[in-house]
Amino acid sequence: MLFMPLAGWAEVAIETSVDRARVAVGEELTLDIIITNAEGPISKPVISQIEGFASYSQGHSQELTIVNGKSSSRSIFSYVLMANSVGKKTIGPFEISIGGKLFKVGAVQVEVVPDGSNFPASAVSQGPVTAPPVRALPQGSVSSQDIFVKAWLDRDEVTVNEPAILTYTLYTRLSATYKGFEKEPSLTGFWVEDFPPEKTLKRTEQIFNNSRYVVADVRKIALFPTEPGVFTLDSGVIASTVEVSNQDDFDSFFSYNVFGGRRTAIRSPILREVVARSLPTDPVTLVAKTLPEAGKPASFKGAVGQYTVESSVDKSEIDQGNPITYRLKIAGQGNIHTLEPPTLPKIEGFKMYDSS
Repeated sequence: MLFMPLAGWAEVAIETSVDRARVAVGEELTLDIIITNAEGPISKPVISQIEGFASYSQGHSQELTIVNGKSSSRSIFSYVLMANSVGKKTIGPFEISIGGKLFKVGAVQVEVVPDGSNFPASAVSQGPVTAPPVRALPQGSVSSQDIFVKAWLDRDEVTVNEPAILTYTLYTRLSATYKGFEKEPSLTGFWVEDFPPEKTLKRTEQIFNNSRYVVADVRKIALFPTEPGVFTLDSGVIASTVEVSNQDDFDSFFSYNVFGGRRTAIRSPILREVVARSLPTDPVTLVAKTLPEAGKPASFKGAVGQYTVESSVDKSEIDQGNPITYRLKIAGQGNIHTLEPPTLPKIEGFKMYDSS
């Protein structure tokens, strides 16, 4: 495993790891590229040809963790590599863009042997075997009142190609980790854009059903309906883990964090256990209306939103034969993919070239 802190980003780090450092020809290993506490959008890593391996993407997952009132985020890009030639191989380095800045992801070393029979017995780790604690931790004690998720839309009615924001809000009374989606939402009939995870998870303390919770938005999705109709969406199931103990974990959770100065008396040692928890969400309904025909321009291509347009040139005076650069900037809220480049009129005395 290679750990690479990024200069200038004190809280951001990149790890490159493989689940095995030695494999046989024809066997698979998993390569993970893990970005912790990134600020801004994260592009998919540029994975070039890897000598001695066939590779394919296994997916991208995101984790947002709340422990003792503090949050952290991780983005994990996973790839499955199949070894196809013998020798000592270098996997990487790769490149990844974080917040518009390009960074190199470190390389790892792997040895590929002819077949699995060459692995020595000592390659298998033998750790100590210990008995479970005498006092058993509670089993099945995490209920839907301790942690749950609400999926909600910022509006119930839009026109075709107009965005509605689907937000997943986590309510928890326990130390919890958001592990992505166990079942992805069913969003047929929509153009979907995910918002990148925020570096700092915005949390609040709220009273809900006469109980106190830490509340945080763990995922936001922009939905652009591609056709009119009434849509009832299956919002999916979120995967999480929670930490349970032999004491009132909520009081402990709130004793040392930014939400208040509460302190508890000294207690006996706390026994803890991490428990997996599936968090279902209720369906949401969205009405998509047909765009009005009255007043529609002949040049309309389907882009819907609130936009501003700015134009500029890099020079106001030039010599004949020298170029100027004309820029057109469009910004606002809407589906940028439905915007088409403008067709500029011919300008007498100029030759025009598209940007490279």
